[in-house]
Amino acid sequence: MYLKRLAGFEKNILKWIQKYDSVILINLIFGVLVYFTMMSEHLVNSMDGLLHTSNYIAGRVEVSSGRGLLPYFDKLRAGVMSVPLNTILLLVITSIAGVLILDLFAIENKVLGILSVMVLSANPIICATLAYSYTAVNYSLAFLFSVFSVFCIYRWHKVMGVLAGGVCIAISMSSYQAYISVTCLLILMLLIKMLLLNADKKNILGFLVKSTVSIIAGGIIYFILTQLLLARFNTKLSSYKGVSGVSLKNIILNFPQNIRQCYRNCTYFFSSHHMFLNLHEMFRVVLICLICMTVFCIIYQFLIILRKNWRYAALFLLCIALIPIAASAITLIVPGSNSRLMSMSMIVCIILLSVLVPVKGKLSFFAKRGYCLFLLAFLWVNILSVTNEQLALKEGKTASAGLAEAVLGELVTGGYLEEDYTVALIGGGPANPLFARREAWSKVWGEDRFGDSWQNNNEFWRYLFREYCGIQLHFCTNGQYNELCEKEEVMNMSEFPQKGSIIEVDGITVVKISNTY
Repeated sequence: MYLKRLAGFEKNILKWIQKYDSVILINLIFGVLVYFTMMSEHLVNSMDGLLHTSNYIAGRVEVSSGRGLLPYFDKLRAGVMSVPLNTILLLVITSIAGVLILDLFAIENKVLGILSVMVLSANPIICATLAYSYTAVNYSLAFLFSVFSVFCIYRWHKVMGVLAGGVCIAISMSSYQAYISVTCLLILMLLIKMLLLNADKKNILGFLVKSTVSIIAGGIIYFILTQLLLARFNTKLSSYKGVSGVSLKNIILNFPQNIRQCYRNCTYFFSSHHMFLNLHEMFRVVLICLICMTVFCIIYQFLIILRKNWRYAALFLLCIALIPIAASAITLIVPGSNSRLMSMSMIVCIILLSVLVPVKGKLSFFAKRGYCLFLLAFLWVNILSVTNEQLALKEGKTASAGLAEAVLGELVTGGYLEEDYTVALIGGGPANPLFARREAWSKVWGEDRFGDSWQNNNEFWRYLFREYCGIQLHFCTNGQYNELCEKEEVMNMSEFPQKGSIIEVDGITVVKISNTY
Protein backbone atom coordinates (compact mmCIF):
# COMPACT_ATOMS: atom_id res chain seq x y z
CA MET A 1 0.00 0.00 0.00
CA TYR A 2 2.73 2.46 1.00
CA LEU A 3 4.86 1.40 -1.97
CA LYS A 4 1.94 2.13 -4.30
CA ARG A 5 1.50 5.58 -2.77
CA LEU A 6 5.22 6.23 -3.06
CA ALA A 7 5.21 5.12 -6.69
CA GLY A 8 2.20 7.34 -7.40
CA PHE A 9 3.88 10.29 -5.71
CA GLU A 10 7.03 9.73 -7.78
CA LYS A 11 4.97 9.52 -10.95
CA ASN A 12 3.22 12.81 -10.16
CA ILE A 13 6.56 14.51 -9.50
CA LEU A 14 7.94 13.31 -12.85
CA LYS A 15 4.81 14.50 -14.67
CA TRP A 16 5.08 17.88 -12.95
CA ILE A 17 8.75 18.19 -13.96
CA GLN A 18 7.96 17.27 -17.57
CA LYS A 19 5.23 19.92 -17.63
CA TYR A 20 7.41 22.76 -16.35
CA ASP A 21 11.00 21.75 -17.21
CA SER A 22 11.11 24.06 -20.24
CA VAL A 23 9.92 27.04 -18.16
CA ILE A 24 12.63 26.41 -15.56
CA LEU A 25 15.33 25.95 -18.21
CA ILE A 26 14.34 29.10 -20.14
CA ASN A 27 14.26 31.13 -16.94
CA LEU A 28 17.66 29.81 -15.85
CA ILE A 29 19.26 30.81 -19.16
CA PHE A 30 17.48 34.18 -19.02
CA GLY A 31 18.62 34.77 -15.44
CA VAL A 32 22.25 33.95 -16.22
CA LEU A 33 22.17 36.50 -19.06
CA VAL A 34 20.56 39.17 -16.88
CA TYR A 35 22.98 38.66 -13.98
CA PHE A 36 26.05 37.91 -16.10
CA THR A 37 27.85 41.08 -14.96
CA MET A 38 27.29 40.21 -11.31
CA MET A 39 28.49 36.63 -11.84
CA SER A 40 31.55 37.43 -13.95
CA GLU A 41 32.69 40.36 -11.78
CA HIS A 42 31.86 38.64 -8.46
CA LEU A 43 29.83 41.69 -7.42
CA VAL A 44 28.57 42.10 -3.87
CA ASN A 45 27.47 45.16 -1.92
CA SER A 46 29.69 47.05 0.50
CA MET A 47 27.43 46.31 3.45
CA ASP A 48 27.51 42.72 4.72
CA GLY A 49 28.16 41.34 1.24
CA LEU A 50 31.81 42.44 1.26
CA LEU A 51 32.39 40.92 4.70
CA HIS A 52 31.63 37.36 3.57
CA THR A 53 33.16 36.64 0.16
CA SER A 54 34.77 33.25 0.75
CA ASN A 55 33.72 30.38 3.01
CA TYR A 56 31.00 31.35 5.44
CA ILE A 57 28.63 29.44 7.71
CA ALA A 58 26.03 31.39 9.68
CA GLY A 59 26.28 31.31 13.46
CA ARG A 60 25.04 33.00 16.59
CA VAL A 61 24.38 36.36 14.92
CA GLU A 62 21.88 34.85 12.48
CA VAL A 63 20.31 32.58 15.11
CA SER A 64 19.84 35.54 17.46
CA SER A 65 17.90 37.35 14.71
CA GLY A 66 15.39 34.47 14.59
CA ARG A 67 16.86 32.83 11.48
CA GLY A 68 18.01 29.66 13.17
CA LEU A 69 18.08 27.36 10.14
CA LEU A 70 20.61 29.47 8.20
CA PRO A 71 23.65 27.67 9.70
CA TYR A 72 22.26 24.31 8.56
CA PHE A 73 21.44 25.54 5.04
CA ASP A 74 24.99 26.93 4.80
CA LYS A 75 26.38 23.54 5.82
CA LEU A 76 24.59 21.95 2.85
CA ARG A 77 26.97 24.02 0.68
CA ALA A 78 29.90 23.38 3.06
CA GLY A 79 30.01 27.15 3.56
CA VAL A 80 31.26 27.73 0.00
CA MET A 81 30.53 31.33 -1.07
CA SER A 82 30.73 31.77 -4.83
CA VAL A 83 28.74 34.49 -6.59
CA PRO A 84 28.26 32.47 -9.83
CA LEU A 85 27.25 29.29 -7.96
CA ASN A 86 24.93 31.09 -5.55
CA THR A 87 23.33 33.05 -8.40
CA ILE A 88 22.57 29.87 -10.36
CA LEU A 89 21.21 28.11 -7.26
CA LEU A 90 18.99 31.11 -6.49
CA LEU A 91 17.67 31.18 -10.06
CA VAL A 92 16.84 27.46 -9.98
CA ILE A 93 15.08 27.74 -6.61
CA THR A 94 13.18 30.88 -7.65
CA SER A 95 12.14 29.18 -10.91
CA ILE A 96 10.74 26.21 -8.97
CA ALA A 97 8.84 28.57 -6.67
CA GLY A 98 7.56 30.40 -9.75
CA VAL A 99 6.21 27.30 -11.48
CA LEU A 100 4.60 26.23 -8.19
CA ILE A 101 2.68 29.51 -8.31
CA LEU A 102 1.73 28.83 -11.95
CA ASP A 103 0.48 25.38 -10.98
CA LEU A 104 -1.31 26.68 -7.89
CA PHE A 105 -3.27 29.27 -9.87
CA ALA A 106 -3.68 27.06 -12.96
CA ILE A 107 -1.92 29.54 -15.26
CA GLU A 108 -1.78 27.40 -18.40
CA ASN A 109 -0.82 30.06 -20.95
CA LYS A 110 2.82 29.26 -21.80
CA VAL A 111 3.85 32.81 -22.71
CA LEU A 112 2.21 34.26 -19.60
CA GLY A 113 3.82 31.57 -17.45
CA ILE A 114 7.32 32.20 -18.79
CA LEU A 115 6.96 35.99 -18.45
CA SER A 116 5.67 35.62 -14.88
CA VAL A 117 8.60 33.46 -13.76
CA MET A 118 11.03 35.83 -15.51
CA VAL A 119 9.58 38.78 -13.58
CA LEU A 120 10.05 36.83 -10.35
CA SER A 121 13.73 36.30 -11.20
CA ALA A 122 14.74 39.63 -12.76
CA ASN A 123 13.80 42.45 -10.41
CA PRO A 124 15.55 44.80 -7.97
CA ILE A 125 14.60 42.66 -4.96
CA ILE A 126 16.37 39.59 -6.34
CA CYS A 127 19.31 41.74 -7.45
CA ALA A 128 19.61 43.24 -3.96
CA THR A 129 19.42 39.74 -2.49
CA LEU A 130 22.21 38.53 -4.77
CA ALA A 131 24.35 41.45 -3.58
CA TYR A 132 24.27 39.66 -0.20
CA SER A 133 25.56 36.59 -2.02
CA TYR A 134 26.59 34.68 1.10
CA THR A 135 22.96 34.34 2.19
CA ALA A 136 21.11 34.70 -1.15
CA VAL A 137 20.50 30.95 -1.54
CA ASN A 138 19.07 30.71 1.97
CA TYR A 139 16.66 33.57 1.33
CA SER A 140 15.53 31.97 -1.93
CA LEU A 141 14.81 28.76 0.02
CA ALA A 142 12.69 30.82 2.41
CA PHE A 143 10.73 32.08 -0.61
CA LEU A 144 10.32 28.54 -1.96
CA PHE A 145 9.01 27.18 1.36
CA SER A 146 6.62 30.12 1.72
CA VAL A 147 5.10 29.24 -1.66
CA PHE A 148 5.14 25.49 -0.99
CA SER A 149 3.32 26.01 2.31
CA VAL A 150 0.31 27.42 0.43
CA PHE A 151 0.57 24.63 -2.15
CA CYS A 152 0.26 22.09 0.69
CA ILE A 153 -2.64 23.91 2.34
CA TYR A 154 -4.59 24.25 -0.92
CA ARG A 155 -3.87 20.93 -2.61
CA TRP A 156 -3.27 18.34 0.10
CA HIS A 157 -5.66 16.46 2.39
CA LYS A 158 -7.05 18.48 5.30
CA VAL A 159 -4.86 17.29 8.19
CA MET A 160 -1.77 16.56 6.08
CA GLY A 161 -2.11 19.88 4.27
CA VAL A 162 -2.40 21.86 7.51
CA LEU A 163 0.57 20.11 9.13
CA ALA A 164 2.80 20.24 6.04
CA GLY A 165 1.85 23.87 5.46
CA GLY A 166 2.67 24.74 9.07
CA VAL A 167 6.07 23.02 8.88
CA CYS A 168 6.91 24.85 5.64
CA ILE A 169 5.89 28.19 7.17
CA ALA A 170 8.16 27.49 10.16
CA ILE A 171 11.07 26.57 7.87
CA SER A 172 10.52 29.71 5.79
CA MET A 173 10.40 31.99 8.83
CA SER A 174 13.47 30.30 10.33
CA SER A 175 15.32 31.29 7.17
CA TYR A 176 13.88 34.76 6.54
CA GLN A 177 10.78 35.91 8.41
CA ALA A 178 9.71 38.46 5.80
CA TYR A 179 8.41 35.79 3.42
CA ILE A 180 5.39 35.16 5.65
CA SER A 181 4.00 38.05 3.58
CA VAL A 182 4.25 35.89 0.44
CA THR A 183 2.32 33.11 2.18
CA CYS A 184 -0.45 35.47 3.29
CA LEU A 185 -0.68 37.09 -0.14
CA LEU A 186 -0.96 33.76 -1.98
CA ILE A 187 -3.72 32.62 0.39
CA LEU A 188 -5.63 35.86 -0.18
CA MET A 189 -5.24 35.65 -3.97
CA LEU A 190 -6.47 32.05 -3.93
CA LEU A 191 -9.52 33.21 -1.99
CA ILE A 192 -10.13 35.88 -4.64
CA LYS A 193 -9.83 33.24 -7.35
CA MET A 194 -12.38 31.03 -5.56
CA LEU A 195 -14.80 33.96 -5.41
CA LEU A 196 -14.33 34.63 -9.13
CA LEU A 197 -15.06 30.97 -9.87
CA ASN A 198 -18.18 31.15 -7.65
CA ALA A 199 -16.87 28.28 -5.51
CA ASP A 200 -19.06 26.58 -2.94
CA LYS A 201 -19.30 28.33 0.45
CA LYS A 202 -18.13 25.20 2.25
CA ASN A 203 -14.99 25.03 0.12
CA ILE A 204 -14.19 28.70 0.75
CA LEU A 205 -14.79 28.38 4.49
CA GLY A 206 -12.78 25.14 4.60
CA PHE A 207 -9.85 26.79 2.84
CA LEU A 208 -9.94 29.77 5.22
CA VAL A 209 -10.00 27.48 8.27
CA LYS A 210 -7.15 25.34 6.91
CA SER A 211 -5.08 28.42 6.13
CA THR A 212 -5.67 30.02 9.52
CA VAL A 213 -4.87 26.84 11.46
CA SER A 214 -1.79 26.21 9.34
CA ILE A 215 -0.43 29.74 9.90
CA ILE A 216 -1.02 29.43 13.66
CA ALA A 217 0.63 25.99 13.66
CA GLY A 218 3.55 27.38 11.67
CA GLY A 219 3.96 30.22 14.17
CA ILE A 220 3.98 27.79 17.09
CA ILE A 221 6.49 25.46 15.41
CA TYR A 222 8.67 28.46 14.52
CA PHE A 223 8.60 29.70 18.12
CA ILE A 224 9.54 26.28 19.54
CA LEU A 225 12.24 25.75 16.90
CA THR A 226 13.70 29.22 17.55
CA GLN A 227 13.86 28.61 21.31
CA LEU A 228 15.60 25.27 20.79
CA LEU A 229 18.15 26.77 18.41
CA LEU A 230 18.79 29.75 20.71
CA ALA A 231 19.58 27.26 23.48
CA ARG A 232 21.70 25.19 21.10
CA PHE A 233 23.83 28.22 20.17
CA ASN A 234 23.76 29.63 23.72
CA THR A 235 22.39 33.01 22.69
CA LYS A 236 19.18 35.07 22.88
CA LEU A 237 17.11 37.14 20.48
CA SER A 238 18.75 40.38 19.43
CA SER A 239 17.13 43.78 18.99
CA TYR A 240 17.87 43.67 15.22
CA LYS A 241 14.81 44.87 13.28
CA GLY A 242 12.87 44.73 16.58
CA VAL A 243 12.91 40.90 16.73
CA SER A 244 13.40 40.72 20.51
CA GLY A 245 10.42 43.01 21.10
CA VAL A 246 7.91 40.79 19.27
CA SER A 247 5.08 39.57 21.49
CA LEU A 248 1.36 38.89 21.14
CA LYS A 249 0.64 41.89 23.38
CA ASN A 250 2.70 44.28 21.22
CA ILE A 251 1.16 42.92 18.02
CA ILE A 252 -2.35 43.59 19.35
CA LEU A 253 -1.52 47.03 20.79
CA ASN A 254 0.22 48.20 17.62
CA PHE A 255 -2.27 46.58 15.23
CA PRO A 256 -4.15 49.75 14.10
CA GLN A 257 -1.01 51.76 13.32
CA ASN A 258 0.65 48.73 11.71
CA ILE A 259 -2.35 48.35 9.40
CA ARG A 260 -1.83 51.92 8.23
CA GLN A 261 1.88 51.23 7.82
CA CYS A 262 1.10 48.28 5.51
CA TYR A 263 -0.68 50.61 3.10
CA ARG A 264 2.18 53.11 3.33
CA ASN A 265 4.69 50.34 2.57
CA CYS A 266 2.77 49.30 -0.53
CA THR A 267 2.49 52.88 -1.80
CA TYR A 268 6.12 53.63 -0.98
CA PHE A 269 7.35 50.51 -2.75
CA PHE A 270 5.86 51.44 -6.11
CA SER A 271 6.29 55.22 -5.89
CA SER A 272 9.69 55.67 -4.24
CA HIS A 273 12.83 56.09 -6.31
CA HIS A 274 14.82 54.71 -3.35
CA MET A 275 12.78 51.53 -2.91
CA PHE A 276 12.13 49.93 -6.25
CA LEU A 277 13.11 50.97 -9.75
CA ASN A 278 15.91 53.45 -10.34
CA LEU A 279 14.77 54.25 -13.90
CA HIS A 280 11.96 56.35 -12.52
CA GLU A 281 10.79 58.18 -15.65
CA MET A 282 10.35 55.00 -17.68
CA PHE A 283 8.68 53.17 -14.80
CA ARG A 284 6.15 55.96 -14.38
CA VAL A 285 4.48 55.01 -17.69
CA VAL A 286 4.42 51.32 -16.71
CA LEU A 287 3.03 52.24 -13.28
CA ILE A 288 0.18 54.23 -14.84
CA CYS A 289 -0.65 51.24 -17.06
CA LEU A 290 -0.59 48.99 -13.99
CA ILE A 291 -2.99 51.23 -12.07
CA CYS A 292 -5.40 51.58 -15.01
CA MET A 293 -5.40 47.85 -15.73
CA THR A 294 -5.89 46.94 -12.06
CA VAL A 295 -8.79 49.36 -11.58
CA PHE A 296 -10.47 48.17 -14.79
CA CYS A 297 -10.13 44.48 -13.86
CA ILE A 298 -11.43 45.04 -10.32
CA ILE A 299 -14.52 46.93 -11.52
CA TYR A 300 -15.20 44.43 -14.30
CA GLN A 301 -14.90 41.37 -12.05
CA PHE A 302 -16.91 43.03 -9.28
CA LEU A 303 -19.83 43.63 -11.65
CA ILE A 304 -19.65 40.04 -12.89
CA ILE A 305 -19.72 38.63 -9.33
CA LEU A 306 -22.45 41.08 -8.26
CA ARG A 307 -24.84 39.62 -10.87
CA LYS A 308 -24.43 36.17 -9.30
CA ASN A 309 -23.97 36.78 -5.57
CA TRP A 310 -23.86 40.14 -3.79
CA ARG A 311 -22.25 38.61 -0.70
CA TYR A 312 -19.39 37.25 -2.81
CA ALA A 313 -19.09 40.67 -4.46
CA ALA A 314 -18.75 42.38 -1.06
CA LEU A 315 -16.21 39.78 0.06
CA PHE A 316 -14.33 40.29 -3.21
CA LEU A 317 -13.95 44.03 -2.52
CA LEU A 318 -12.85 43.28 1.03
CA CYS A 319 -10.17 40.90 -0.26
CA ILE A 320 -8.94 43.52 -2.73
CA ALA A 321 -8.66 46.03 0.12
CA LEU A 322 -6.66 43.48 2.15
CA ILE A 323 -4.00 42.90 -0.54
CA PRO A 324 -1.60 45.61 0.77
CA ILE A 325 -1.96 44.20 4.29
CA ALA A 326 -1.24 40.64 3.14
CA ALA A 327 1.71 41.81 1.03
CA SER A 328 3.18 43.57 4.09
CA ALA A 329 2.07 41.02 6.69
CA ILE A 330 5.50 40.98 8.34
CA THR A 331 4.86 44.62 9.33
CA LEU A 332 1.98 43.46 11.56
CA ILE A 333 4.51 41.37 13.50
CA VAL A 334 7.63 43.54 13.30
CA PRO A 335 6.70 47.20 12.59
CA GLY A 336 10.21 48.26 11.59
CA SER A 337 10.57 45.64 8.88
CA ASN A 338 10.28 47.73 5.74
CA SER A 339 13.19 47.21 3.37
CA ARG A 340 13.63 46.23 -0.24
CA LEU A 341 14.82 42.73 0.65
CA MET A 342 11.52 42.16 2.45
CA SER A 343 9.36 43.17 -0.51
CA MET A 344 9.25 40.08 -2.74
CA SER A 345 5.51 39.83 -2.07
CA MET A 346 5.04 43.07 -4.02
CA ILE A 347 6.48 41.41 -7.13
CA VAL A 348 4.19 38.42 -6.57
CA CYS A 349 1.29 40.94 -6.57
CA ILE A 350 2.22 41.97 -10.11
CA ILE A 351 2.28 38.47 -11.59
CA LEU A 352 -0.95 37.50 -9.79
CA LEU A 353 -2.83 40.38 -11.39
CA SER A 354 -3.53 37.68 -13.99
CA VAL A 355 -6.10 36.26 -11.52
CA LEU A 356 -8.22 39.38 -12.09
CA VAL A 357 -7.88 39.38 -15.88
CA PRO A 358 -11.18 38.34 -17.56
CA VAL A 359 -11.01 34.82 -19.02
CA LYS A 360 -14.48 34.75 -20.58
CA GLY A 361 -16.52 37.11 -22.70
CA LYS A 362 -15.69 39.53 -25.49
CA LEU A 363 -13.04 41.39 -23.49
CA SER A 364 -11.01 38.30 -22.57
CA PHE A 365 -9.14 38.19 -25.92
CA PHE A 366 -7.87 41.76 -25.55
CA ALA A 367 -7.44 41.58 -21.76
CA LYS A 368 -5.14 38.54 -21.89
CA ARG A 369 -2.95 40.02 -24.60
CA GLY A 370 -2.98 43.43 -22.95
CA TYR A 371 -1.79 41.90 -19.68
CA CYS A 372 0.98 39.97 -21.49
CA LEU A 373 2.13 43.21 -23.13
CA PHE A 374 2.12 44.97 -19.77
CA LEU A 375 4.11 42.13 -18.19
CA LEU A 376 6.60 42.30 -21.05
CA ALA A 377 7.01 46.08 -20.55
CA PHE A 378 7.33 45.60 -16.80
CA LEU A 379 9.97 42.91 -17.35
CA TRP A 380 11.93 45.17 -19.71
CA VAL A 381 12.02 48.01 -17.17
CA ASN A 382 13.12 45.50 -14.53
CA ILE A 383 15.94 44.25 -16.76
CA LEU A 384 17.15 47.81 -17.32
CA SER A 385 16.93 48.57 -13.62
CA VAL A 386 18.78 45.40 -12.58
CA THR A 387 21.46 46.03 -15.21
CA ASN A 388 21.94 49.57 -13.92
CA GLU A 389 22.27 48.27 -10.35
CA GLN A 390 24.97 45.81 -11.41
CA LEU A 391 26.83 48.58 -13.24
CA ALA A 392 26.56 50.73 -10.10
CA LEU A 393 28.10 47.96 -7.99
CA LYS A 394 30.88 47.53 -10.53
CA GLU A 395 31.58 51.28 -10.74
CA GLY A 396 31.62 51.62 -6.97
CA LYS A 397 33.90 48.61 -6.62
CA THR A 398 36.34 49.98 -9.24
CA ALA A 399 36.38 53.46 -7.69
CA SER A 400 36.83 52.12 -4.14
CA ALA A 401 39.58 49.69 -5.16
CA GLY A 402 41.38 52.45 -7.11
CA LEU A 403 41.26 54.74 -4.09
CA ALA A 404 42.53 51.93 -1.84
CA GLU A 405 45.46 51.25 -4.17
CA ALA A 406 46.36 54.96 -4.19
CA VAL A 407 46.37 54.99 -0.38
CA LEU A 408 48.41 51.78 -0.30
CA GLY A 409 51.00 53.34 -2.61
CA GLU A 410 51.38 56.35 -0.33
CA LEU A 411 51.70 54.15 2.75
CA VAL A 412 54.39 51.99 1.12
CA THR A 413 56.46 54.86 -0.34
CA GLY A 414 56.13 56.85 2.88
CA GLY A 415 57.53 53.98 4.93
CA TYR A 416 54.44 53.74 7.13
CA LEU A 417 54.09 49.95 6.85
CA GLU A 418 57.01 48.94 9.03
CA GLU A 419 56.95 46.36 11.84
CA ASP A 420 54.23 46.68 14.47
CA TYR A 421 52.30 49.22 12.40
CA THR A 422 48.57 49.93 12.75
CA VAL A 423 46.55 51.91 10.22
CA ALA A 424 43.16 53.60 10.22
CA LEU A 425 41.35 54.96 7.17
CA ILE A 426 38.92 57.58 8.42
CA GLY A 427 35.82 58.37 6.36
CA GLY A 428 33.90 56.89 3.47
CA GLY A 429 35.27 56.62 -0.05
CA PRO A 430 32.35 58.17 -2.00
CA ALA A 431 32.92 61.54 -0.28
CA ASN A 432 36.56 61.66 -1.40
CA PRO A 433 37.29 63.85 -4.48
CA LEU A 434 39.22 60.99 -6.15
CA PHE A 435 36.21 58.65 -6.01
CA ALA A 436 34.73 58.40 -9.53
CA ARG A 437 31.00 59.11 -9.22
CA ARG A 438 29.77 57.74 -12.52
CA GLU A 439 26.20 57.89 -13.84
CA ALA A 440 24.99 54.40 -12.92
CA TRP A 441 26.35 54.73 -9.37
CA SER A 442 24.71 58.13 -8.95
CA LYS A 443 21.28 56.79 -9.96
CA VAL A 444 21.02 54.13 -7.25
CA TRP A 445 20.56 54.22 -3.48
CA GLY A 446 21.30 52.19 -0.38
CA GLU A 447 23.09 48.88 -0.72
CA ASP A 448 23.47 49.34 -4.49
CA ARG A 449 25.95 52.16 -3.88
CA PHE A 450 29.18 50.24 -3.39
CA GLY A 451 31.42 52.30 -1.12
CA ASP A 452 28.76 53.25 1.42
CA SER A 453 28.69 51.33 4.68
CA TRP A 454 25.95 51.03 7.28
CA GLN A 455 28.57 50.26 9.94
CA ASN A 456 31.70 52.32 10.61
CA ASN A 457 34.05 52.50 7.65
CA ASN A 458 36.84 50.67 9.49
CA GLU A 459 35.33 47.28 8.61
CA PHE A 460 34.70 48.35 5.03
CA TRP A 461 38.32 49.32 4.39
CA ARG A 462 39.64 46.22 6.14
CA TYR A 463 37.68 43.87 3.89
CA LEU A 464 38.10 45.99 0.76
CA PHE A 465 41.92 45.76 0.94
CA ARG A 466 41.70 42.03 1.54
CA GLU A 467 39.18 41.30 -1.20
CA TYR A 468 40.07 43.66 -4.06
CA CYS A 469 43.73 44.50 -3.38
CA GLY A 470 44.79 41.12 -2.03
CA ILE A 471 46.51 42.91 0.87
CA GLN A 472 46.16 42.08 4.57
CA LEU A 473 46.84 45.31 6.47
CA HIS A 474 46.81 45.59 10.25
CA PHE A 475 43.88 47.89 10.94
CA CYS A 476 42.98 49.42 14.29
CA THR A 477 40.06 48.05 16.29
CA ASN A 478 36.56 49.50 15.91
CA GLY A 479 36.87 51.01 19.38
CA GLN A 480 40.10 52.77 18.43
CA TYR A 481 38.49 53.93 15.17
CA ASN A 482 35.57 55.53 17.02
CA GLU A 483 37.95 57.30 19.40
CA LEU A 484 40.02 58.62 16.48
CA CYS A 485 36.93 60.04 14.78
CA GLU A 486 36.25 62.19 17.86
CA LYS A 487 39.76 63.61 18.14
CA GLU A 488 40.08 67.24 17.07
CA GLU A 489 43.40 66.69 15.29
CA VAL A 490 41.76 64.04 13.09
CA MET A 491 38.77 66.29 12.38
CA ASN A 492 41.13 69.05 11.22
CA MET A 493 43.09 66.79 8.85
CA SER A 494 43.03 67.35 5.08
CA GLU A 495 41.38 64.79 2.83
CA PHE A 496 43.53 62.33 0.90
CA PRO A 497 45.62 62.93 -1.26
CA GLN A 498 46.27 66.45 0.04
CA LYS A 499 49.25 67.30 2.21
CA GLY A 500 48.58 66.46 5.85
CA SER A 501 46.09 63.69 5.03
CA ILE A 502 48.38 61.05 6.60
CA ILE A 503 49.57 61.55 10.19
CA GLU A 504 50.34 59.44 13.25
CA VAL A 505 47.97 59.63 16.22
CA ASP A 506 48.57 57.58 19.39
CA GLY A 507 50.81 55.17 17.50
CA ILE A 508 48.26 54.67 14.70
CA THR A 509 48.88 55.80 11.12
CA VAL A 510 45.72 57.73 10.25
CA VAL A 511 44.67 58.35 6.64
CA LYS A 512 41.86 60.89 6.29
CA ILE A 513 39.74 59.72 3.34
CA SER A 514 36.82 62.08 3.88
CA ASN A 515 34.77 63.88 6.52
CA THR A 516 31.94 61.35 6.15
CA TYR A 517 32.48 58.92 9.01
